[in-house]
Amino acid sequence: MVVRIKIVNNRLIKKIYKSRPEWSRKGDFGSLLVIGGSRRYWFTYI
Repeated sequence: MVVRIKIVNNRLIKKIYKSRPEWSRKGDFGSLLVIGGSRRYWFTYI
């Protein structure tokens, strides 16, 4: 089994996240859907 570890530093962050215009808003760069849950809180209240 191979485990790859990558150190997160300023250089890596700047490479991944390009600079954005100062007056941009969250909708200008796409969206994100997060689906999560918990085995402890599985019951849905209606």
